[in-house]
Amino acid sequence: MGFCLAAFKQIVSADIDQQVSTALALFKTYTNQAITTWSDPTIIATYTPVVVTANQAALADFLKNAATYIAMDKVTMLA
Repeated sequence: MGFCLAAFKQIVSADIDQQVSTALALFKTYTNQAITTWSDPTIIATYTPVVVTANQAALADFLKNAATYIAMDKVTMLA
């Protein structure tokens, strides 16, 4: 019985890693597209510098910390 549980946890752990990896790739792609959008001269001319800077900073922060923001607590989930 212990072997089956260990195998199950290993499979589920690998699946969670795959889900997080897929989510990170997707959101990093979207974030890079949003960064490009907020760097566009038309957008910069449309919004105030405060709004543009705030959005650019938020997107850069998300890109830098995405792995922290998009994470799953496998230890708790598999306990």
